[in-house]
Amino acid sequence: DFEDWMVLSVVPAHVANASMDQLYKITLFVVTGFTASLSLALFIFLIHRSRKSLAKKDTEIQYREELFGTLANNVDDIFLMLNADDWSVSYISPNIQKLLGVSVAEAEQTICRTGFLIQRPNEKGSMDKLREIGLGERLEGEQEYLPAVTGESRWYHVLAYCTEINGSKRYMIVLSDRTDDQKLNQTLRNALEVARSANEAKSNFLANISHDIRTPMNAII
Repeated sequence: DFEDWMVLSVVPAHVANASMDQLYKITLFVVTGFTASLSLALFIFLIHRSRKSLAKKDTEIQYREELFGTLANNVDDIFLMLNADDWSVSYISPNIQKLLGVSVAEAEQTICRTGFLIQRPNEKGSMDKLREIGLGERLEGEQEYLPAVTGESRWYHVLAYCTEINGSKRYMIVLSDRTDDQKLNQTLRNALEVARSANEAKSNFLANISHDIRTPMNAII
């Protein structure tokens, strides 16, 4: 008797959706927790990796500074770095006191005040030559220096590089003492001049003696 009939119940929406809301909240909580945990783990990993990379770079920088400091203090080369705008000194190797007889402070004042260090005071133009160097280029030459402390003339091979650091144009200069080489070259030049003079004197002697002997020999013949 009840075929094709359907029994319906009217239930409030919050009661019907209560279980779905609870499942949604649980799912949202789980997804949010998982995402937060994953983000935290990724953040910690990135921080650890960044710290490890920074520690490695700091170690490399320390090694380089130690190596450069050891070289700068134990070689007979002087290292300079100058700012191209005002010729202010960014770096001077501490061995300048031993090699030139001037302190780092005196060298800085000399460069900033007069614009030169390794040349005689009456010579000009070193800074003009540096200004002609383009970025990535270099300039080489020999320069004489007369230290006021010793008064002994010294020769230096000057090697200048032009580079850019943090948008600022700078000159990196290496000064190598070539005084002993200059003395040796001068000794060789003097010896060569003596040899040439002796060879010329020998040639003149043979020419004269040949003429003096030829005349009586002709008479004898």
